[in-house]
Amino acid sequence: MKKALILVITTVFFFLSCTSTKNTEATPDVKNTSEEQITISEKPEKQENLEKQIENNRFSKSEYERSIEELKGVTVTFDEFKQTKKDILQVISELNKIIKNKDYQSWLDYLTPESKEYWSDPVNLANVATRLPVKGIKIRNLKDYFNYVFIPARQNSQVEEIRYSSKNVVKAVQPLEKEDLIFYVFENHSDNWLLVLEKN
Repeated sequence: MKKALILVITTVFFFLSCTSTKNTEATPDVKNTSEEQITISEKPEKQENLEKQIENNRFSKSEYERSIEELKGVTVTFDEFKQTKKDILQVISELNKIIKNKDYQSWLDYLTPESKEYWSDPVNLANVATRLPVKGIKIRNLKDYFNYVFIPARQNSQVEEIRYSSKNVVKAVQPLEKEDLIFYVFENHSDNWLLVLEKN
């Protein structure tokens, strides 16, 4: 009974945590649980499909056209798109392992300096805690944010395509019929794609 209830709550919060590419990434929802109770259920086929996509380097022209729709005054070639997506998928593959293992220290290496600074501010952490649907969870530091906000919203993500906001900022999304679900935003820093965490 408890497992079924947790599954229902997780599913509901997962869908509430996603937004369309027309808006900024929403603050993810979390389950009513302690850090010790958080379990990560990564589907083996999800990681396998991601790795196959990276290995096979299958990228279509139609996907390329969708990915550059937001760009204005900037040109991204098809070859640049293919390399960017390959790099992004590789980072996501690494993040999937970090999420599964709740590896906070490794996660820090993937954050932009601005994201680290912003989410180390107690005021910003307190604000995000008030926006969570489950009351009583305290977000006191960046590690709490990782455990109670970042992980629950992305442990079941299905990233399939990318969308350029600019040449150096890319969203990783799951495309749907009417809108895209945004799971990650990356910014290029010295040829490394780092995570941009949404601000309050």
